[in-house]
Amino acid sequence: MSFSNISEASLLAVYRTAIVIKLNYFGWRAVDVPESDPRPGFWWNFLVQMFYNPCARYAIYALNIFNAAHAVAIFFTALFQCMPMEANWDFALKFEPGTKCIDHSFHVIGSSLTIFTDLCILIIPFWIFLSLKMPRVAKIVVIGIFFLGSLIAVFCVIRVVDVYNIFFVTPDPDSDPYYNITVVYSSAEVNLIISTATMPTLRSLFRKWFPINMAGFVQPLCEHTHRRLHIFPLLASISWFSTLTILFARWISLGRPRYPGQVNPDVPFVSDIAAFAFKPIFIIGCTLTSIGFVGTVWSVHHVRYSVHFYGLTDDKAWRKVLSGMAMVSGLVAGGCLLLLSVFDTFEEHEKHRWLLVGTFGGLALSSLATEAVWWDETYKAARFPGLRKWCLVNTVLVLCIAVTGTLFLVFLYTDYYRRAGYLEWTITYLGSLWLGTFAGYIRFRERGGVARAHHEPEQQPLLSP
Repeated sequence: MSFSNISEASLLAVYRTAIVIKLNYFGWRAVDVPESDPRPGFWWNFLVQMFYNPCARYAIYALNIFNAAHAVAIFFTALFQCMPMEANWDFALKFEPGTKCIDHSFHVIGSSLTIFTDLCILIIPFWIFLSLKMPRVAKIVVIGIFFLGSLIAVFCVIRVVDVYNIFFVTPDPDSDPYYNITVVYSSAEVNLIISTATMPTLRSLFRKWFPINMAGFVQPLCEHTHRRLHIFPLLASISWFSTLTILFARWISLGRPRYPGQVNPDVPFVSDIAAFAFKPIFIIGCTLTSIGFVGTVWSVHHVRYSVHFYGLTDDKAWRKVLSGMAMVSGLVAGGCLLLLSVFDTFEEHEKHRWLLVGTFGGLALSSLATEAVWWDETYKAARFPGLRKWCLVNTVLVLCIAVTGTLFLVFLYTDYYRRAGYLEWTITYLGSLWLGTFAGYIRFRERGGVARAHHEPEQQPLLSP
């Protein structure tokens, strides 16, 4: 390292330190420090810590230089990948003698280098944060936020695989070259990068909704947070009911057509209608329903044990185990439902069938476990005002869905397709009502914000004043 480089680094370090001292009023008497916003000073202090490690600084410089060079190389290579340039959109010119194009491996190699740089961008902050002096919980949270970028690397791998299949794998002659979402992967990747990069800016919102003490203690969820939990079951119920209604109304308005691959000759199943023109509606509806359902399952079991809601912390161990099983099963069901909407029954029949099994299996386990956990508030007088009626309605709907589902399977496998079709639509609509009943479990009923149990009989006065 030359003397000039050392001098420049020294001057930069002194300059940053001077700004920290100036903005934080170090060296002043406390009585002389004016009222000011301390955040700018701490921001510069954080920046000093970032660049204090010279190895990390040089690694960042090297990665920036590599990224810049890679971007320039990819741009000009893609620009002149075919000469004449018109061959990029007029494919007939590629077969003329004077046309020259680069090998298709360029696209795979360029995308692979992007994955490499993405992984480097993930590793360097992790290396830096390990040496920061901050509480362990805060360090884990910060590292976790930065590791959201791993989603980009996963998406890049998926895109590279599809790019490889396009150029080096012989396509299936029976496949539809237009019915493919590969073309949107690049745009989706860019938007995913923007979303994950802006995720740290939501820190204030997360701290307000789910307060975390950075010293290492999780603060109780506040009253306002609990008041919002009923949004999850309402979102799941309304979005699923609306999706079903739109699909059914569309089928009726078209004169009740029969779709390609439709097994039921009289009444199409939900997946049959959702596999074609209204697939985007189905994907949006399933996405909202999945988010709402997972949030519903978590909220219903959270409020049972939260000391700021029902506070049933003395539950038996088997109930707590079932509660955990219900949340895991709900997560599986939500994920399968989301994928179910993407892999439709017409193009991806085998995947769709297994995802359907995962969705209904997860729903069954989650609903039964939830019923078992809340059964003590169903079969006897509930300890909380207004809770038992919702538990009873929820239980009745679960029984109706179970009976209807059993009849659906019987009619389906005995070739009574018309009856099976009607029963499937009945099950799905009952499911939307079932999701809505959970809002009654979570909704606050008292001005104080905390659900309170009725007093035991021996604690009540014999004569009211």
